[in-house]
Amino acid sequence: MQAIGLVLVLGGLGSVYALLYYLNKNTPKPEGCEEIESSCSGCHITSCGHHPSHNE
Repeated sequence: MQAIGLVLVLGGLGSVYALLYYLNKNTPKPEGCEEIESSCSGCHITSCGHHPSHNE
């Protein structure tokens, strides 16, 4: 009985994560955010999607 409860809880958490990921992906960018890439000269955070090293 505990295994069924565990599966239901983990399935619920996975479903909530998938729903929130989907909603976040489809949310439009606010005005002014589109211009960030053109003005970015780079910093020490290379994992950022706007870092110029990703354009190479």
